[in-house]
Amino acid sequence: MTPLNEENPEEFGSVKDFAERSFRGVKHSVYEQTQAISIITATRADDDLKKIRNICQAAFISRKKDKLNMDLVKACSKVARSFSLTLIPKDGVISIPWCFPRTKENWLKYIKPWQFLRIYYYPLGTEYG
Repeated sequence: MTPLNEENPEEFGSVKDFAERSFRGVKHSVYEQTQAISIITATRADDDLKKIRNICQAAFISRKKDKLNMDLVKACSKVARSFSLTLIPKDGVISIPWCFPRTKENWLKYIKPWQFLRIYYYPLGTEYG
């Protein structure tokens, strides 16, 4: 640490300013801070859907999107958001409020890759299962 020049105390400004500069960390942009908060929240979340949503949020605000598979990130985000909005009623019939239009193309894109159990999807009175 460089000693304070006693002959020219204005060289470093006031001691208070020097202390503030010393304790202040490296400045990060708002994007980096938001991304870091999303990643920290994801690592501390107990719910897997919250983890997925926070990781997707970090990917959406990333500046290096060319290194990410953004189609997969968008699909994961929509499916996780849909599942997190799902309520289980007393009658046992679960209705998932999908966060995308109910078309065959969307079913093939968003549901079929994740489907390991037999579920039914009823868009516009047609059954895909």
